[in-house]
Amino acid sequence: MQNSLTPIQHPAPGGSAGLLSMAVRISDKRSGDDIRLSLVRTLTDLFRLRKVSFFDIAPGPPPRLNESLRALIATSSQRVKPIVAGLGERGIVPQGILGECLQTRNMAIGTGPGGACRYGFPIADDRGVFELVGLDFLAEPPGDFAVLGAIMKLYGNVLSLVREKDMDTLTGVLNRRAFDARLASVMSAASKQPPSLAYWLAMIDVDHFKRINDEFGHVLGDEVLLLVARRILQSFRTIDGVYRYGGEEFAVLIAPCDETAAIAAVERCRAEIADSKFPQVGQVTISAGLTVIDHYEHISNAVGRADRALYTAKHNGRNRVVPYSLIRGSAKPQLEAGHDLELF
Repeated sequence: MQNSLTPIQHPAPGGSAGLLSMAVRISDKRSGDDIRLSLVRTLTDLFRLRKVSFFDIAPGPPPRLNESLRALIATSSQRVKPIVAGLGERGIVPQGILGECLQTRNMAIGTGPGGACRYGFPIADDRGVFELVGLDFLAEPPGDFAVLGAIMKLYGNVLSLVREKDMDTLTGVLNRRAFDARLASVMSAASKQPPSLAYWLAMIDVDHFKRINDEFGHVLGDEVLLLVARRILQSFRTIDGVYRYGGEEFAVLIAPCDETAAIAAVERCRAEIADSKFPQVGQVTISAGLTVIDHYEHISNAVGRADRALYTAKHNGRNRVVPYSLIRGSAKPQLEAGHDLELF
């Protein structure tokens, strides 16, 4: 396996103007998926790209297969569509040149299937490598390596900025800012869905979290939030969005499905957390409220309905999921006999 590259002398396609346009295409994006899609498009335009593999190796939530990125590639207008693998499929350990990248934090080059030229690039920030990108080119090196290296450096820098801006530093899920932006986009897209399918919003709150902090301390309280975030991610599809809304409250944007499927997804998440054992703390439970998202309403209306359903779940014993459709039209949440009013 080679560890160094001999630059190819012929110029990259497109000239200076074309390369500048490619840089704008990547740096103009505001989400990880859009940035990755722009990278794939750019590399396909410039080089004979056969396959792109993304591995998410950041600490925190477990890596997940990026189905939404594959969908973006499949529906794009690009004439040549390379194979896209990962983003961090579960159970896959980076090996070969990608394993070398992870260890050395440097680019590596080798040979892929059928004699393809394979490159591995580590994408890192100040805390370390958080993603690996594997590139397979058709049998021959991809033109001027300096151009390829510059594109990957730009990609890493932009992705790091977006991660820093949109990611909750404690739990590793997306933050409130990213949630607000995505919910606005979802409301715009909701009008294109058939009547039988809809986007859904679930607001999830950790039960008795104040007691956890008071009894076990804030360090273990933070660990509970991190573990809850991981279990929420594991419970939902990769096309659903998981966000830390604030404090011990999380929001999940559920991609189009019917109400039965949406309720089942949130209930599965509730059961998964209730059945888990948290170090030193023991059992932790969550309550959740669920509502459909209408494309013609204000963001605060959807959040308000989900919060009202969540409030009802808290009043009725916690550790349960309440869809807003069950309480629509009632003056106030119904309180079961024997349950107090404490919400935290």
